[in-house]
Amino acid sequence: MILLAKRYPAIFIFIILSCHTGLGNITRGQVYINGNKPDPASVEEIIKITNLLVQGTLHKDISILKNYTHKEKGIYLDLKGLWTYQELLEELQKKNSYFWNYYYDSSNKDRMSVRNILLKAKGLRLDFYFEGSETCEVKIRFIKNTELENNLNNPYFIRQEGKWYIYRMF
Repeated sequence: MILLAKRYPAIFIFIILSCHTGLGNITRGQVYINGNKPDPASVEEIIKITNLLVQGTLHKDISILKNYTHKEKGIYLDLKGLWTYQELLEELQKKNSYFWNYYYDSSNKDRMSVRNILLKAKGLRLDFYFEGSETCEVKIRFIKNTELENNLNNPYFIRQEGKWYIYRMF
């Protein structure tokens, strides 16, 4: 195990984090394509990004989001507001941020945090809806407590300059 950790630290960290979240696996569901076929590696790349963001949410550190947000296009953190890349960077540095209030620990008794919703899912299956080769909406399906699926947005991904970015968070 120690040899594995030394040779492949990123894989080792991913395995350790996955074991401690209680979420379970993130698996590939159906892939639907309308228009031009996406690059064959696109699904795996989107799964990787989604997994990193889910793990970040579960561990209350979503700072990795800045690496997958397009600097010119920004990101929708909810359905109402487009945040610029700069606004996102500023929010990620705040102590009592949007992420703490909605993603990590909701202080509102009538609303569960995104983190708690993900934990109740006990695993995710992702269905992919490609609108051509450069955009993809992902439907997150829950392994358990499927009635909670509608409490999350469908993440939306865009491909710019050959790289996938998240454009709308879950």
